[in-house]
Amino acid sequence: MATVEAAIRRSVHEGQTLRTPAEGATFMVGELRSDAVVLILGNGHDTPIPWSSLEGVLPFLAGKGWVPIGMVFAPSDEMSTFDGYMKSHVNRATANYVARLLEEANVVEIDRGRPARVRLARFASDTGPRTFDTLEAALSAWGKYNGSPYKVQVALDALRRLVEVKGTPPNPDSNGDKPFYIVDGGQYVAARWNGSIGLSFQAGFITGRSQLTSEWVPSSEDVKNAKDWWRYDFPDHVRFGKESESTGTRTARCTCSHSIGILQPIGSNCTYCDEVIT
Repeated sequence: MATVEAAIRRSVHEGQTLRTPAEGATFMVGELRSDAVVLILGNGHDTPIPWSSLEGVLPFLAGKGWVPIGMVFAPSDEMSTFDGYMKSHVNRATANYVARLLEEANVVEIDRGRPARVRLARFASDTGPRTFDTLEAALSAWGKYNGSPYKVQVALDALRRLVEVKGTPPNPDSNGDKPFYIVDGGQYVAARWNGSIGLSFQAGFITGRSQLTSEWVPSSEDVKNAKDWWRYDFPDHVRFGKESESTGTRTARCTCSHSIGILQPIGSNCTYCDEVIT
């Protein structure tokens, strides 16, 4: 499965409602077909966006930095805007909708200033593999546990615990992907069984997650209705947080989409994306 299609299928579901970055217009993900993703726009019309056009976003944005999304209703055939690129594939104004869809899948980042702009998310333009045969290989390519062998060991122990319950993850899985991958945007590494995330390895913690908890953990564990059935916080993050509380360290919010509204100590690394909080 191609890169952008796989990212979208992992991140959105049919019937999910999103809002455009510029006007806040509501639209819906209608259907994830074999040839296209169908968006239901504000007028209620089904608008198929071919997977081929979405895969082309990677080479179109590669090396460009921020690119204007473009005026939604302006006739545009110039390839200097995202609107121009999309109109070369779909004969209607879809750039704002597609940009928001791709942001949800961590393929692009959006600057919601005026004019609104889009660029590739971190790791989205990498040419190396983003799925891996082993957890060690995925963590090594991700790099955020490099130099901390105890974190790698905790990660391997967590994987072993889940394997004891669920069995070895299929390689490849039902989507044809390897079982360990760096999520698009690079926020974390995940291990999956047949498309579902079993474990997510963040910079500051590891969680075990499941939509069907009863199938993943022994019945003796009282987590029947929980999505997070296991968690491990790395001591360095916990210790930093406690020291910050006792000394009254100032806090701020990270700009990443995964920690919206969460206050974290200034000078620490974001628990979700590992960027320094400023």
